[in-house]
Amino acid sequence: MTRRDLIGLTGTALVGAAAPGCLSPTLPLPPPDEPESIAFSDDDRWQVRGACQPGATVLVKNTATSSIVGVEDRSRSGRYFIEVEGDPCDRAEVWQLVDGESSTATGFLLEERVNGLPVDGSCSPA
Repeated sequence: MTRRDLIGLTGTALVGAAAPGCLSPTLPLPPPDEPESIAFSDDDRWQVRGACQPGATVLVKNTATSSIVGVEDRSRSGRYFIEVEGDPCDRAEVWQLVDGESSTATGFLLEERVNGLPVDGSCSPA
């Protein structure tokens, strides 16, 4: 075996040994935070706004009615706006889908919110 062959084998062995260390585990898709803004509209609809992964499909489920609505962030802005039907203080969930992967859900109440904080706290337990 020549010196050149030995160097080639050593280089191949080093690359093969290093390859598994280069692979990193895939982290799960994080759920969106609670909506930043929730406003009551007309016709028993709530306007829900928040942040998501750019390009995500965001789904909101009113768990009291099992109604699910969704929207795709086509502009890749990392923001969503969804209107969902419900009564004040209904429990809801928001989650996102990116590249076929689904996040876990984040729960919240249908109550007026500004900058992520309840406006009057009427849905908070006493």
